[in-house]
Amino acid sequence: MTPLVEVRDLVLQWPGRNTPTLKIDEFRLEGPGVALISGPAGSGKSTLLRVLAGLVPHLFPTKVSGRVRVQGLDPLRQPPRALRRAVALLLQHPETQLAAYLWAREVADNGAPQVPVHRLSRGEVQRLALQQVLATPAPVVLLDEPFANLDGEATAYLTRWLHEHRHRRRILLVSHTLPAGCAPDAAFLLDQGDVQAVSLEHLQALGQVRRAGDAALRPGARRPDRAPTLEATGLRLRRGDRILLQAGDLHLAPGDLALITGPNGAGKTTLLHWLVGLGPGAGEIRWQGRRVSTLRGAALLVPQQPARVLWGETPEATLRWLGGPRHRLEPPVPPGLFRRPSGHLSGGEAQIAALALGFSLAPPLLLLDEPTHALDAANLDRFRRWLHDYTRQGGMALLSTHHPALFQDLATRIYHLKEAHLAVA
Repeated sequence: MTPLVEVRDLVLQWPGRNTPTLKIDEFRLEGPGVALISGPAGSGKSTLLRVLAGLVPHLFPTKVSGRVRVQGLDPLRQPPRALRRAVALLLQHPETQLAAYLWAREVADNGAPQVPVHRLSRGEVQRLALQQVLATPAPVVLLDEPFANLDGEATAYLTRWLHEHRHRRRILLVSHTLPAGCAPDAAFLLDQGDVQAVSLEHLQALGQVRRAGDAALRPGARRPDRAPTLEATGLRLRRGDRILLQAGDLHLAPGDLALITGPNGAGKTTLLHWLVGLGPGAGEIRWQGRRVSTLRGAALLVPQQPARVLWGETPEATLRWLGGPRHRLEPPVPPGLFRRPSGHLSGGEAQIAALALGFSLAPPLLLLDEPTHALDAANLDRFRRWLHDYTRQGGMALLSTHHPALFQDLATRIYHLKEAHLAVA
């Protein structure tokens, strides 16, 4: 049987890198099914999907050699447009999908309200990108971290789609998180540039894949017995003509870790942005008992897109420009990460670098928007330990997440934002 996907003797090396990102002797996928690829940050998972879709080397020029075939086509020599009937790709950062605005118009024409893409939440953009990729008839579907930023309803839909199409299409899934009910037919570990067939249980034992289930929303840590430093009351938020929050209150004391959960588009990101003056809203903010217009100077926002934080040539250059570290991180950042060009970092590497900048600057309050995106096991553990150390020393954190189970043991309070109401879970 001719394989749907075949990779042999592939060597790919990015400019400025001393070693190949990919060095795959052989990788074959025959017939339909769902195959999962996981592995450490920077191991080349997203790069492999881009090679299979023809984006590399045509849109991302690099030195590459070897044999690659998808549906009998050669992505190394044929541009992406020649492969579009054979392969569909969901990028790790859905906002970079080239036709995003046209997709929004198409959805609007099918009965959904017409909303410009820039007014959608990142979870809504993720759902929109998924909708378009899954609707294509391509026999090979490549999904890069598709569960990231999705709420429970969208996660359940994608899980059902994978189950229904596993006998009709070849689906290659890159993910560190699997929801309940999602069972791949095959699993692979991509590490040090090469692919190895392994069991799903082996990936879970390595910590490279974690199961995400519905957890009882109860904070696992005791609230600090201190007066609140942040009091935000009478909160009202809008996005365009849509009311996101009619009334709500937030209270944080030194040592607090508060989680914010809620469906896609509920207003979690909008709330974090409003607190630091980056979006419209209304309400009263008191910091240390004094009324303030925003939390700028007291709070630092780490947004969902790491590129908005890593604007320097390297993460180290960005940190120097911001005044240098004020807190030593334990465990430290991965060796050499801060000295690498920001544009050369993988999604997981960029995420942990952006988080490291925030903790290194040690503001009184950290606002963390979906911070687990693309984090592998080692970096998730590193982030949790930073978070624990930061709050233990009196820092405060407000963390928006669709995966509260990852932080419930550290959380002192959980807020749920849904249908324009913010309530304590």
